[in-house]
Amino acid sequence: LSSAAAAITTLLIVKCRDHIFDLISCLNGALAGLVAVTASCAWIEPWSAIIIGAIGAALYLGAAWLLLKLKIDDPLEAFPIHGAAGFWGILAVGVFNREEYLIESGYGRPDWGFVFGGGGKQLGIQIACGLALILWVCSTIGLFFLAFKMLGLLRIPTEDELLGNDISKHGGPAYPEDTLEMAEERAQKELYG
Repeated sequence: LSSAAAAITTLLIVKCRDHIFDLISCLNGALAGLVAVTASCAWIEPWSAIIIGAIGAALYLGAAWLLLKLKIDDPLEAFPIHGAAGFWGILAVGVFNREEYLIESGYGRPDWGFVFGGGGKQLGIQIACGLALILWVCSTIGLFFLAFKMLGLLRIPTEDELLGNDISKHGGPAYPEDTLEMAEERAQKELYG
């Protein structure tokens, strides 16, 4: 339900924003819905999954837009899908979890979502955990990137970057449009020298 709600939400937002139906965005929205619901899927109501997915889709699109504005390269939209929608998924545990589902799962005296009268304790725990994850990831990956930069391994040569890694490192284009363009160029060279 979360994935379907996220896909539909993405489809509608992109249609209103760009006046097109974008399949890739829709599929990424579906992934964002799956990521967003993962932390709480066993302890929520079906209608909660729909809300979690729709919010995850909106956050995915907002994060993707922000990365473009900041000129941060993320061609697979990994951060918008896993970072933004994932952080929302962490928070959703403290918003939508049901006490009785947690007890049925074996949690003796659980804290549950504030929507169902659980107070804000679980949401506070989820915020702290989410911030701890951000701190951990930024510190460990920061050290990794620093080491790679010091070793001169962080960037590819400018020529390869302009040509494209798919061609320079893997011997061929990664996208069908590139393949079609290259085939047309080859055909013209063969026909016209």
